[in-house]
Amino acid sequence: METEFSPARSVEQDATARLGLQLQSTGDRIEGVLSVILPQSLKHGSLDNVDDVIFQYATHFLGEDGESARWPSGND
Repeated sequence: METEFSPARSVEQDATARLGLQLQSTGDRIEGVLSVILPQSLKHGSLDNVDDVIFQYATHFLGEDGESARWPSGND
C-alpha cells in the first residue's frame, strides 16, 4: 500500500512501481497494490472526526497482459 497526503503527486506512480516486484521474505510476486490519498485535515488536525473523513483510493493490479490496470479506471 502507498499512502500520501493530498495532493499526493506520486502515490499512484509509487504504487504501480511495486507491481511485479518480489517480496524478499517469501519470493511472492506483487500483483496488487492499494493507493490511498489522505486529506490535509488529518495532517495537523484531531483524529476525533476520522469517521467523517473521505479518503480517495484506487487499486492497481497486473492485468492478464502483464500491464498495470487501475480500479476505478479514472482519477476519481
